[in-house]
Order: sequence, then structure tokens, then C-alpha cells
Amino acid sequence: LRDKNIVGATLTLSQVSMDQEFFDNGRTVAADWVTYDLPIALSGLFTIDFLRTSLVTVTETLDAGPRTVDVLPAVLGDLAADRARTQFRLKATGPLTTGLGEVVFDGTDGDNPPSLTILYRDR
Repeated sequence: LRDKNIVGATLTLSQVSMDQEFFDNGRTVAADWVTYDLPIALSGLFTIDFLRTSLVTVTETLDAGPRTVDVLPAVLGDLAADRARTQFRLKATGPLTTGLGEVVFDGTDGDNPPSLTILYRDR
């Protein structure tokens, strides 16, 4: 993609559920732009480098379904830094106390895995 004129990039995630408690406590889900080595060690321990926290809010609603967010700055930043992939981490935002409900998204092995769509034009 380095020889293309990238004009858009979106990340689509499928929210499976959010419980009322999560919503009532004013929590949302945001995506951090990160980088980490793959594959992850068998121990499950790895280091995440945070390139930008809370890059974009992914969801603020109880409704299940797809969430599509603009991630063009992250894709352009990764290309400029000569990284071969763009990585994100989802996190809950809002009050940071225990017992405030949960939100669930489909993973890579789910019915609706995350997808990154990049729009480009030839130079």
C-alpha cells in the first residue's frame, strides 16, 4: 500500500451485547492504537506499545450490531513508521471500579470477526 494514495480506513467490529449496568454507569468502549509482536508467546505475556490511547469511541449504546469507526490516522501512521500491520486494543472507559457490567464483541473466530477496510487510489 505504500505506493497508493490512501483516502480512507475503517475498522468494523460486531458488538454482541452490552448489559444495562455497563451502560447505566456511563461506560463506553474505545479503541487504543497499539503495536505488539506476533505471535504472542505461549506464556501469554507480551508488551504493548501504546501509540495513541482512546483513538476513537467504538460504542456508547446497548444495541447489538456492527460498529464502524474511522482509523485512517492509525493506518497512515503505521505505513509512515514502516509497520506491516495496524493493531488496536479495545478498552472500557468511564468509572474504573469493579462490578460495572460488561460488553462483548465477536472475536476473530466469531460469526462476525473484526475487519479493517482500506480505500485507496493509484497515484
